[in-house]
Amino acid sequence: MKKLILLTCSIMMSFSAYAVDVPSSAEAKKVLDYYYNGQGQGVVLIESKLCSEIDKEGDNKNNCADNINPVSVQKGQNLNLWMAFLVPNNDPVQNIIIQFEHNGIARMVKDVKVSGSVRYRTWRKVSFSKTGNWTVKIIHDKGDDVQLLDTLSITVSEASTESTEAAVPTAQ
Repeated sequence: MKKLILLTCSIMMSFSAYAVDVPSSAEAKKVLDYYYNGQGQGVVLIESKLCSEIDKEGDNKNNCADNINPVSVQKGQNLNLWMAFLVPNNDPVQNIIIQFEHNGIARMVKDVKVSGSVRYRTWRKVSFSKTGNWTVKIIHDKGDDVQLLDTLSITVSEASTESTEAAVPTAQ
């Protein structure tokens, strides 16, 4: 009987690990109102993170398969900068700039286009070829103005098994 109770508790705890907080009615209404009526007010960056793989199918399609700690990135390691946006419905396509800086110098800039969605997910492949501190800035290009949406601090160390010879980070 004791084993059955322990097994039941284990199963219940594993299910509770996947539970999420239910938003209040006001929170849900605010998000939907913004999606349907927020045209011209800009995008909202919901989340950004580093991961090594993106799920290509199934319930987690277009999500990170795993998260990478930004303070333990290795030189030459292939990563994905994954982002999720809230973009108002029927807004024109929005331009997002991703700027990679090493020691305060922009080493690479990538553009991303996002369009109306409650959860527009996108990612860019990247590999850092210089050790040290990197700053990744995610910026909304509004045409006449820009808005900084997020800043990620990344620490890159020497690869433990092999090193690469590239001079700057690469992205696809």
